Order: sequence, then structure tokens, then C-alpha cells
Amino acid sequence: HYCVAAGCNPEKIPSWNLGNISDSYPGMSDIRVISNETTNAFAFLGYQAKDNVIYVVFRGTQLTSIKNWMQNSKLSKVPYEFCNCKVHEGFLNVYNTLKESLMINLADMRRIHKEAKITLLGHSLGGAVATLAAFDVMSKFGNLASFMTFGSPRVGDAAFAKWWNGVFSNVDTARVTHNRD
Repeated sequence: HYCVAAGCNPEKIPSWNLGNISDSYPGMSDIRVISNETTNAFAFLGYQAKDNVIYVVFRGTQLTSIKNWMQNSKLSKVPYEFCNCKVHEGFLNVYNTLKESLMINLADMRRIHKEAKITLLGHSLGGAVATLAAFDVMSKFGNLASFMTFGSPRVGDAAFAKWWNGVFSNVDTARVTHNRD
């Protein structure tokens, strides 16, 4: 449901006025929206007190966004700085346009919610971006509790997958896909 929320009107997300989603998941607070116009990238962060979790939710491809589709179509694999591997150029571009704002907002939220766990979520393009954000989040904040993506495309080559699975072996992770994803 949080991934669905990321696709809602960005102006309504900070007030957590999203109809059934807000009603089903009350108590979301300290909500921050981050975006980048160049790539049409979008995510929100929010704190859920009952679970003591900061959720970081990346929006998937907007079907009518030429900017999203342009990044999706950048299929070249480029070196990834954390391992001897390569990742999808467009997905890395999208993540890099959000990275600075993500880290600033997450650091501020961790100052406020000191013991909160962090959960990353994303659908489609958002799942790919969450995959790339995971290492930075874990490295800087050391408290990545869980990670879940829905319909995420493949982010990197086999070396990246092996590296990623090793680094996150102690994190509760799930990559939910349809048989044609």
C-alpha cells in the first residue's frame, strides 16, 4: 500500500490524506517528499510510530512520463562504485538525482527518531532505485531492517546480484515479481 501511496498526488502525501491508504495505515508522520524534475524521480519518507519504522518509498515508472521512460531505456551497464560489477545506467541516473536529498532527509529523521528501523520499498522503477539506495542507506545509517520491491526490473549484472545478495544476507528482503517480470 505504501508503494501505491507513492503514486498518489505528491501534494496530498505530506498530509497523509490518501483515502483508503491513510485509513488503513493511520499514524504516518514526519512525511517528507523528495523529487527530481530532470528524471521525474519521486520518493517519500515517513515515520510510523507504532512500528518505530522510517519508511522510504520510491515511486515506479509513471506511464505517461517520457522522462521516466527515457531513463528506463538507458540499458547500458555502467560500473558500480561499491563492487566489481555493473548496473543499469538509467536506474543509476535516477537514483543519483535523489541521493543527496534522500541522505539529508533520512539523517534528519534519524536525529528525531533515533532508534527507528529503516525499511525501503519500491515498485517497478522505484524497486530498482530502492535496490541502488540500499547500500548507501545501510552504510550511512547501519539499520536497514527490511527491503521489499514489487515488479522491480533487474538492476545489474550477475556480479552485482551476487554482491548484493551477500551484503544484504542479514536483512529481511523480498523481491516480489509476476511470472513475466
